[in-house]
Amino acid sequence: MRRTALAGAFAAMFTATASGADVRLMDFADLHDWERDDHTAALVAFRETCGDLDDGDWPTICALSESFGDAKTFFETFFRPVIITDGEEPLFTGYYE
Repeated sequence: MRRTALAGAFAAMFTATASGADVRLMDFADLHDWERDDHTAALVAFRETCGDLDDGDWPTICALSESFGDAKTFFETFFRPVIITDGEEPLFTGYYE
């Protein structure tokens, strides 16, 4: 399972790199206020969206999220911060339902 998840992440990074973007892996320590974030609230929000994540490794990762006692450890185990830049100003979008 882990190899597949990593392969998917690397495929996305390869696509970004192939399009001329610069991709840099980061450490969680590089994220401003990571240590002070409310990881438990983030995990609750993640679990609430799991019903929409039905392809690839998402169902397995969602199931594993239920057995992790520590939310911070869950995110640090299954996710990796990445910064992608292409020389353009970033575009942020938001959706409200």
